[in-house]
Amino acid sequence: MFRKKNWNLLMSVLLCSALLITGCSGKGNESTTDEAAKGASGETKNNQEVVKLTLVNFGDLTPRRTEFLEKDLHDKILEELNIDLTFKFLPWGSNQQVDLMFASGENFATYAGTGGLGEKVNKGFLAEIPQESIDQHAPQLKELTRPDAWDSGKLEGKIYAMPVGNKPYAGDFQLITVRQDLLDEVGISELKALEDVESAFKLVKEKHPDYTMIPEASHVKKMFRAALMPDQLFTPMEGNSTAWTYTYVDSLAKDDKVYSFYESELFEKTAKMMAKWQKEGYISEALITNPELGLADWNAGKALMNRGTSAYPMEQLPNLVSKVPNGKLVNYQIGDQPLMASVRDNTKYSISIGGQKDVDRYLQLFNWMFSSQENYDLLAYGVLDKDYKLEENGKVTKLVSDSFFDEWQLFNLKYGRYFSNVPDEFIETYKKTDEGSIQAKNIGFSFDARPVQAEVAKIQAVYSEKIVPIEYGLYDYDKYFPEALKALNDAGLEKYVAEMQKQFSEWYSSQSK
Repeated sequence: MFRKKNWNLLMSVLLCSALLITGCSGKGNESTTDEAAKGASGETKNNQEVVKLTLVNFGDLTPRRTEFLEKDLHDKILEELNIDLTFKFLPWGSNQQVDLMFASGENFATYAGTGGLGEKVNKGFLAEIPQESIDQHAPQLKELTRPDAWDSGKLEGKIYAMPVGNKPYAGDFQLITVRQDLLDEVGISELKALEDVESAFKLVKEKHPDYTMIPEASHVKKMFRAALMPDQLFTPMEGNSTAWTYTYVDSLAKDDKVYSFYESELFEKTAKMMAKWQKEGYISEALITNPELGLADWNAGKALMNRGTSAYPMEQLPNLVSKVPNGKLVNYQIGDQPLMASVRDNTKYSISIGGQKDVDRYLQLFNWMFSSQENYDLLAYGVLDKDYKLEENGKVTKLVSDSFFDEWQLFNLKYGRYFSNVPDEFIETYKKTDEGSIQAKNIGFSFDARPVQAEVAKIQAVYSEKIVPIEYGLYDYDKYFPEALKALNDAGLEKYVAEMQKQFSEWYSSQSK
């Protein structure tokens, strides 16, 4: 007489035999299509339906990058997570196109800053990312990211942007990253003051007249803030948005005062300095109206300096040496202010409202990225021994010039590696970047723009028409600014600043309790 467990064993053997005869269980025969991945119950082998997700990012697609994203990475994620992942790359500056995708209800997650977070939430663009979903589906991502990074993605206590990566943050956009090889070529050892910068412009431009001096004019106010307005540590309330900056706080002061940026010493000095540099031929109007041209020069090794972060010299070095074998990158701060540690706005991902039903699966995807060294290495460096090799000291040597998943987004101190040509002394300095820094005053604050939603639209229109030409030196500050300021105030700037002050004061007061 069969005992129950023997009966179960016999039935299992018979079932497996039947499956082998029909060819349904052969692992080598599995397909990566939805149909083949699903069993008779319509579920995949890890009991989750195959779901189609999309990540929207920015930059260029090379043939190898395309192959990697569409095959190497795609197939592994499909196999391990039952996620059929599509990557969509757009040119930098495609904010309007992404907003249209949000508005149309497309299902995607995208790299996005917290600047404008409130506006996107108010327009119904972003899906909420519930805390309980994070706890359940992204425990490793949560463990490996700073708590204040999650706080800066919140609005009214709800999370709408998840941090990706965890690295030193002090000095972001306070620093400038400079081609030291070009400085050495013209006999300049270091840069300390604006006079040094202008000397470098003059000498490098004489040597390389076709080179761009600064690719991204929109960041000039941040890059040189310590020299232009040394008594205040300019901290934009709208984040590191290149599109607009209306208000700021002084992170050196122990108060909740919100300032109007366009009425500041920094804005006036930036506008006049940019006009001077334009007149002297260091910044061309073409680069201002089409910033992609400047970035193309930087990526081609034909630019002198760019906005800096603590990691930028090592992040940009592999691309530079592929174009300029003896290229060197160094960070400088122009002026003297303490480095400010803030959670970088542009290392977060938001999920579109069209992806609300798939929030848990997006969280599984991002959690997978940081669940092992193997997964991180694949994302950041490609396929081992095909795209990179691992040296005995743990550093990476690239075998191709292509980028994969941009490591400046992913970099995590637990998993991140360093390229073989990055000096050890730089690495040690980099790891200690946050030591001795001060914290940005507005970390964790998110502005709810709903009370001034109509004013924001009007202010943005005035900004594009009247402010941008002044800030970038195309229009004379003294002649055109009074009219532009009046137009801003007519559009509602004073009301906007007052609302920002009201909300920030309430938040600031709550932090001290």
